[in-house]
Amino acid sequence: MSPTTTPQVLPVPSATEIVDRSPDRAVIRSAAAHEYRPHVDGLRAIAVIGVILFHAFPSRMAGGFIGVDIFFVISGYLITTIILSNLEREKFSIAEFYGKRIRRIFPALLVVLLFCASAGWLVLLRDEYRQLGKHLVGGTSFVQNFVLWGESGYFDSGHEAKPLLHLWSLAVEEQYYIFWPLLLSYAWTHRWRFTVVNGVIIAMSFGISVWLASRDPVAAFYSPLSRFWELMVGGSLAYIALRRPELIARHGNVLCALGAGLLLSGFLLINHERPFPGFWALLPTMGTFLVIAAGSGAWINRTLLSSRPFVTCGLISYPLYLWHWPLLSFAHLVWPDNGHLTKIAVVLVSVLLAWLTHRYVERTIRWHRSANRVALLLSLGLALMLASGVAIKNALIQPRIDAVNLATRTGWDFLASRTPDGQVRDGIYALHDDRKSTTLFLGDSHVAQYAERIYDDEARNASRNGAIFAVAAACPPIAHVFNHDLPADSECWSVRREALEQAANSRITTVVIGGYWSYYFNTAAYYVVSGRREVSLATPEGRAAAFAELDREIRELQAQHKRVYVLLDNPIGDPFDPHVFLARIGRFDPSQAEQRVKIDGLQQSVRKELIALAKRDHALIIDPDADLCVDEACIRVTGKWSALYEDRSHLNPDWIVKNAAYIDPSL
Repeated sequence: MSPTTTPQVLPVPSATEIVDRSPDRAVIRSAAAHEYRPHVDGLRAIAVIGVILFHAFPSRMAGGFIGVDIFFVISGYLITTIILSNLEREKFSIAEFYGKRIRRIFPALLVVLLFCASAGWLVLLRDEYRQLGKHLVGGTSFVQNFVLWGESGYFDSGHEAKPLLHLWSLAVEEQYYIFWPLLLSYAWTHRWRFTVVNGVIIAMSFGISVWLASRDPVAAFYSPLSRFWELMVGGSLAYIALRRPELIARHGNVLCALGAGLLLSGFLLINHERPFPGFWALLPTMGTFLVIAAGSGAWINRTLLSSRPFVTCGLISYPLYLWHWPLLSFAHLVWPDNGHLTKIAVVLVSVLLAWLTHRYVERTIRWHRSANRVALLLSLGLALMLASGVAIKNALIQPRIDAVNLATRTGWDFLASRTPDGQVRDGIYALHDDRKSTTLFLGDSHVAQYAERIYDDEARNASRNGAIFAVAAACPPIAHVFNHDLPADSECWSVRREALEQAANSRITTVVIGGYWSYYFNTAAYYVVSGRREVSLATPEGRAAAFAELDREIRELQAQHKRVYVLLDNPIGDPFDPHVFLARIGRFDPSQAEQRVKIDGLQQSVRKELIALAKRDHALIIDPDADLCVDEACIRVTGKWSALYEDRSHLNPDWIVKNAAYIDPSL
């Protein structure tokens, strides 16, 4: 999100290529550089509206997130304008530049962060509040993009539970604000050509963006290295407007129409399935470039983007960006089933708060007479907020709702501790592989969650089998079943293939096959290759074909003299997730958590088919329901209100280690 709201205009001199430094021309350039161009505020309005619609109604506005890319170009253009204009007049000061950035960015940010810390204390659960503290640290130190990058993974909580998720883009811009002024000032001093410096950075950053977009989408999304080119595109516009104004001075209507077409195409064509940013990001970045370049006289800019509603929205776009997502996030946490009317009301409240913040906080502080003192106080305020985040993250400050004992770790942590870098990843893990015989556990995270108990059980009893966990997140343990959202070279398929190859080893005497069964049969993304056709597992035909593949897999393992277990899934769903079923408003009612829950019809039908298949094949069955349910009504808490689950589908690792004895016979 662009933190700059005072518009600047196009013409700025190159820091090294201006030879005419006459006072009159310098004055003219300075005046031009600070001329107000309302259509830039109109563009901000388009950007923030797109982001808000995407966050509130993602299925209706799948490409709205490119509003952030529009902001990147605007910020690059404005910041480069300011820097080069001041360098040309020999009035550029790093201290003054950062002081202005502090007075522009910090006031609204501090207000929103204070609100989030307070609202979080009121409505968040213990683990959520600690995560909020972590994100407060990331947001106040402007490294939130790296924090979120490191959190990405299967056990990472949903984005709705992260009120400060949106600060990743502000972090990227702040990193740019640190890097670009210093480099540009250095280039001015050493008479480097702007076109070379800017062009090299664009080429390198864009190349990284394209390369990462198809190989590591999370890194491509959050890394500044794959994002800086978008800001540099805006910087290019500032240079072109001065050095080659003839390129954009004419045909403003054509440029604007073409730019608007690119922006509209981006909103309509881009979605989460596209490799992004990469080549697809050219639509919003070049569209923004052309619309700004067209100037205030272009018909679209003059009549639409410069109109009062768009300009007003653009002026409050920064606080509006800051406010809208925390409010939507907290609303989702408090009312998980909130509908369109609730979201519309939340958006309207965010608009009101944005206007109040702009009117009574931003304008008051930004133009205060004691500029240096204000910047110092704002910096101290942000430092205090950072310290508060550290305290919350380390549980020195506990939330109001702390009556239920939640999971203190995830089921993946144990296996992650066995990787060289301690990062969560799919793979094959051997536990006590010095044993003469071994049990192979094949599946996804619903199998991986038992790893620590298996390890402890083996350690206590040397006569037990060793264990190999071949696990991949959201990966069905059935051959010829795939996911449209995963690439052909996904770890999912390679782990599954290698595991079945290893199963032929005589040391492996037992194979346990388990997974998030009902999930795979409830989404169109998963399909089975039957003959030459792809059949969705969500259809009766696809479901039957997948069970036929599982039947064949079990029989092939048995033909290799393996003892085969089918691990049924534990009950799943939002009613089992303490983050969903616990009331967040008012007093905590323990009896609410003690109520048993019926599992839904899909889980029941899949469960019955798996049991029937296992019996036909004379495979053994591991059934968690025997310990968790009575007459198909299942518990959600144990003991004195300890949550049985860590989320909607994974059991609490502490409970598994102490109580999941049903898994032990597989050893």
